[in-house]
Order: sequence, then C-alpha cells, then structure tokens
Amino acid sequence: MVLLSGEAGIGKSRLLRVVREQVAREAYTCLEGRCTPYDQHSAWYPLLAPLARLRQWGLDDTPAVQLATLQQMVQQCSLLGADIVPSLAVLLGLPFPSPPARLPLEPQEQRQQMLAALLALLVSCAAQRPLLLILEDLHWGDPSTLELLDCLVDHDPTAAIYTLVTCRPPFQPAWLGRAHVTPLVLDRLARLQAETMVRHVAGQAALPGAVLQHLVAHTDGVPLFIEELTTAVLESGALQAQTRQVREAPTGTGVGIPVTRHLTQDRFASFPGKITA
Repeated sequence: MVLLSGEAGIGKSRLLRVVREQVAREAYTCLEGRCTPYDQHSAWYPLLAPLARLRQWGLDDTPAVQLATLQQMVQQCSLLGADIVPSLAVLLGLPFPSPPARLPLEPQEQRQQMLAALLALLVSCAAQRPLLLILEDLHWGDPSTLELLDCLVDHDPTAAIYTLVTCRPPFQPAWLGRAHVTPLVLDRLARLQAETMVRHVAGQAALPGAVLQHLVAHTDGVPLFIEELTTAVLESGALQAQTRQVREAPTGTGVGIPVTRHLTQDRFASFPGKITA
C-alpha cells in the first residue's frame, strides 16, 4: 500500500496516471474510485462505480439479470457463505427475492456483514488476478470506506493487492506506520524545477526571462498552476504585451496574467492567492 500525500494541484493524480500507463500491458484487475466532499455520508461510495465495472452489467439489464451476474461473479471468485450474495445485493441496491432469515436485521450488524462481504470479494478477486486498487482524496472518505481500508491493510501482506491512496494533509490514517505501507509526500517544486516545468510546457515558444520569472514567482511551485498559467499566457495571444508590462511594472506590482483556465473553486481555495488577475 502506498499513501500519496500532498496539497491540491501538487501532482498526485498525474502520478497515478503514469502508474496506470506503466502497468497497462500487465494482466491485472483495476478498481479505481474517488471520494468527494458531497458523499462523505454515503457508505462505500467510492467503490460502487468500480464494482459496477467489475461485474460488467449492461445498461439494459434487469435487476434479475444483474443479480444473476453478481451470483456468477461470486462463484468465479470462489466466495463461500450464504450471506455473501445477499449482503452485496443490498449494498448495490439489488432486490434480493427472499432474504434468508440469517441476514442481520440490525443496521450495525448488516453493515459489518457488508464489510466482510466486500473484503472477501476484493481478496478473492486478487486471488484470480493481481488487483490494483486506487482511491483518491481519502481525506473525504466516508467512515465505511475508511474501515474497509483498515481491514484491507491487514490482508495486504498476503494478498496480491497493490493499493494506491491519495490524500491531502493533515489527513493521516491509523495504519500509516505499518511495515507494508509506504508514505510518499509531494512537496512544491523548487525554483529551478519550476523554471524547467515552465520551459517544458512552453515547448518551442520563446518566453522572455521576465515572463518566465514572473510565472515562477506567482505559481509558488504548484505544478498544476505552473501548467495552467503558462498555457494561459501562451494561448492568450498577448505574450508581447505581457512581456512589456513585466518590464515596465514597478517592483512588487502584479501583471495581468490570465487565470481563467479550467480551474475549479476548490483548486483556488488551496492556492496562496499571489496571482493578480
């Protein structure tokens, strides 16, 4: 398990994309989900969409067909236990024809049953083919997903599961100190690294030194903003005007670099606010 930590825009999602590209030709199963601030009270929310892809339901499949597909998947994963299918069916919103009397009626007991079923499903899938489990933005994770990860950490040393989790500080899970958990912290780029990235994004375009230094100074080493603002300057068609304004501006004043690229309010909320629009 790898815990990738860093502030918004620092490059966590980009690194995950590189990992997926690196293992694209390998024989593995990938389950990928994302936690959101709007679904923190929805149990196992980031896993529902990946499980939908895993069970390969068609858009027009009836609930009966979906249930049959789920039962087939459970059999293929060699999962045993009378409560596995009913528990997964309840979790996935499938009507189970006649729930067995053993199915717990208390909400907490039913939740534990679903937790055990999900854990068994992941471990059994990994026994068929190595499993790459990616969960982004765990700092917004719901309690059930966090508990599932707690249980999964205990199985990781013996299961063919490679878990990649991203989060923003100061979030720190309880299992951070386990021997098979590798924490990686992404820091902001140093000035020389930021200059290199600006030049890389600019490509063949010649950036005057003043514009280059202004971009570096006003993006604070955050890769997302370096990329977005450099691209915005190149696409604005006003590079010469920007260069002249940088040269003529008094020390300490801002320059009108466009900042209206597709940046969400959430990204701006984490930005130091040094850009002058």
